[in-house]
Amino acid sequence: MRIKLLYFFPFLAVFIFASSCDRPECKNTNTTFNKFMPDTKEYKIELARQMESIGTENLSYWFDRYLIKGDEEFIVIHIQGDELCAIGEIQVDDWGKISGMRRQTNGYRGAELKGLKFETKKDSTGTNFIYRDIDRVID
Repeated sequence: MRIKLLYFFPFLAVFIFASSCDRPECKNTNTTFNKFMPDTKEYKIELARQMESIGTENLSYWFDRYLIKGDEEFIVIHIQGDELCAIGEIQVDDWGKISGMRRQTNGYRGAELKGLKFETKKDSTGTNFIYRDIDRVID
């Protein structure tokens, strides 16, 4: 009996630790997000509208990957909240607090981005999201 318990508790600890790092599943119900890619004008306009309606402070964010487009650098994130399940491309100019994410392959995939702050910039060229700050990264 003792031997079984010795194997059970480490297995249970590993299972709890591994499952606690995953972002919750979500299902997108917004047809705009199904119809367009995250880098399109239509997608970004709808994403900005949804985030403004819900409030960015009421959303959760998870890191997916680092992306380079031309001379601009981005983090691609999962955005979830009250009936919102989307992907966002956040342009990053100041890598100070998140420099570890500035690699094509890194260990931050799936990390929760607590207190992520970014600006939604709307102009004649479209809607863009610009990274400003973060409280912490939970990996």
